[in-house]
Amino acid sequence: MLTALMMAMAVTAILLAGEFEVGNGTGTPGTVMAALTYTTQLLNGILMLVMLFQNISKGIASWERAECAFPYRLDDT
Repeated sequence: MLTALMMAMAVTAILLAGEFEVGNGTGTPGTVMAALTYTTQLLNGILMLVMLFQNISKGIASWERAECAFPYRLDDT
């Protein structure tokens, strides 16, 4: 939920800044769209990286619980 809010705030800020730039003649609609595209791609990449770290920490916690539940190991012999 927080990530969606952050993404929406970033898009809103870019659109507002782009509106003023296009209105003043210092920017074009294409540059605003490029900024939106790059920002959403960057934020999605960061989000995937955060999710990867969360999955790793959850996996480590699950592994530790499994070791506590099954403390004995089978030998290959």
